[in-house]
Amino acid sequence: MRFALALLVALVTTPSVAQQPLCGPFDTIVESLAKNYGERPVALGISSDGKGSVEIFLNPSTRTFSVIRRFAAQRMACLVADGEEFEALPIDQPDASQEGL
Repeated sequence: MRFALALLVALVTTPSVAQQPLCGPFDTIVESLAKNYGERPVALGISSDGKGSVEIFLNPSTRTFSVIRRFAAQRMACLVADGEEFEALPIDQPDASQEGL
C-alpha cells in the first residue's frame, strides 16, 4: 500500500532546529540519524528549486522522524525538522469509474 507522508512540521519542530538548522556532510548526517536515533530514509522528493532534495528519515519502532534538505552539488545536508509520533496516511486510490475524467 502506498502512503502519503503527513507532517505538521511547524508543530513538531523544536525551536533550536527551526532557528539554526544543523548542517554538515550528507553522509555524516545520515550516519548520525541511523546511529543515534535508528532512523532510515523512507521518502524523498526533488526540491522545487531543483538544487537538491527533501528527505524524510524514520524510526518505525519509536516513530521519531527527521526531515533534511540535501544539497546535491555540495554533498551537504541540513536538518530542518524533527519530531515524534510520525504517522503515514493512506493515499486515496482513484475510483475505477472515475479514470480518464
